[in-house]
Amino acid sequence: MSSIEIESYEQTIKELESIEKEYNELKNDEKVKRFNTIQEYREILISNKNNIYKKMKLEEYSNCNHLLITTSKNQSKLDRNKEIKYCSCLKCGLNEKVLNVDNWYLDYDQLTFDEQIMFDFFEKKSIDKDNITDIESDFELAKAVYDKIKEKYPNISDRRTIKYLGIALDNISNIRMTDARKESRIKRLGLKKDFNNWTKADIIR
Repeated sequence: MSSIEIESYEQTIKELESIEKEYNELKNDEKVKRFNTIQEYREILISNKNNIYKKMKLEEYSNCNHLLITTSKNQSKLDRNKEIKYCSCLKCGLNEKVLNVDNWYLDYDQLTFDEQIMFDFFEKKSIDKDNITDIESDFELAKAVYDKIKEKYPNISDRRTIKYLGIALDNISNIRMTDARKESRIKRLGLKKDFNNWTKADIIR
C-alpha cells in the first residue's frame, strides 16, 4: 500500500470518528426515528397510489370509445413510399407518441409515469384506426380546443365535435390576430406560452 493510500485511509478514519458521536445521537433521536418510519410508510403509499392509478388508466384506455386524430407522420423504414401515422385520442389522451418520435425510439426510462402506462397498454393492445377522423394537428392544441367544446356543449356528438374542432383549428391557423388576443387565447386554452411561435404546420398538419 502506498503512502498516499495510507494517508487517505488515516484521514478517512479521523473523519469517521468525528461524526460517529453525532451519528449515534441522531440515530436514537425520536424525531429521526419518526422521520424514518414516516418515510417508509410514505413510499408504500406512493407505490400503492401508482399501482391503483395505473390500473385505472389502463381500464380507461381499454373502455374508451376513442376519438382519434393524427398527431404525427413518419416515413416507414421498411417501405420509403409508405407513410405511418401516429394517432392520439381526444377523449382519454392515449397517445402513440410514446412509441416513436421523429423516428427515434425512446427508452422506457425516459418516459414519464403516464407515458409508461400508455407504453404498457400498447405492448398488449393496439388502437382500432378504422374510424380515425380527418383531423391532423398538434395534440396539445387539439385536446385543449376539444375540452373547451365539450365544456360548452357537454352532450355534443363526436361527429359534430370534430366539425367544430376542424373549424376552430382552421381559424387559429388562418385568422390573423393581435398579440394581445393571442395571449388571451393561450390563457383561455391553457397552452404553453410558446404557442405563438408555432407555424401553420404545427396547428394543422
